[in-house]
Amino acid sequence: MIDSQGNAWIANNFLYGGQSQDVLWDGGLSELAPNGKPLSPPITGFTGGGLFGPGFGLTLDTQDRVWPTSFQGNTISLFDKTGKPLSPPDGYNFNGQLGSMQGIIATPSGDIWAVDPIKSQLVHFPSGDPTKGELLCQNKSSDPFKNPCKLLGPFGLADCSARPHLGHKSHR
Repeated sequence: MIDSQGNAWIANNFLYGGQSQDVLWDGGLSELAPNGKPLSPPITGFTGGGLFGPGFGLTLDTQDRVWPTSFQGNTISLFDKTGKPLSPPDGYNFNGQLGSMQGIIATPSGDIWAVDPIKSQLVHFPSGDPTKGELLCQNKSSDPFKNPCKLLGPFGLADCSARPHLGHKSHR
């Protein structure tokens, strides 16, 4: 993701040299200036705030806050634009109710949405407010096909609100 200053933020899905340790790829966050100069700490990047093995999810909100998901740690984390963790040391984990987190987006209205492919549920932070976070589509059954939202292993998200014509018939 590219922030308002043109800096690139990267969720390091693994720590260099740790590829052989398939059970624990515990990378952090990297930030690079527009000219490629590293702005994050060497080797580990930014860490803390419950980030433990980022998933393939990272988004920036309108305040340039960084929201990575954690595949290994079963959390969502929040960092300010300087790389300081804003989330608690255990991240946002909804009292242990999250599975291995992956996709996450920030909508133009400021909402944060994330997916949990293991438990087939959604996480929503209205207006990017971590104190108002909620779990949606929780399956109370052991049968994965009884998910109330008909989700089965969601991995990524897309916001189509900027393209209102999608899904509408052409008027030619």
